[in-house]
Amino acid sequence: MEGLGAVARAQGRYGEAVRLLGEVTRLESASAAAWAALADSLLQTGDLDAAGRAADKAAALDDTLVWAWSLRAQLRLLRGELATAVDILDQGFRKTGHTALLGMLTQHSRHI
Repeated sequence: MEGLGAVARAQGRYGEAVRLLGEVTRLESASAAAWAALADSLLQTGDLDAAGRAADKAAALDDTLVWAWSLRAQLRLLRGELATAVDILDQGFRKTGHTALLGMLTQHSRHI
């Protein structure tokens, strides 16, 4: 079912992806990647609150999952919370050491 959710996301059918990935997270509640995929799909549908909860769950399950840190920061940016987004990126970079987060951190730090 996770594969079907990925296909729906790839084809831009985010509502269907939310339904499928919601089922996946119910069946595999410890899958950080499934929670991140759900968060991303929810973000695409505009449900920022639910996307935030799913991204937080993904990060709680795997604090080295770069995707979860990125999603959490993107959601804060969409809410106009630039300083919080920068803090999240900083924390994520410190946890993961992934340069993608460092690049995002550098880009957004210029606007504070």
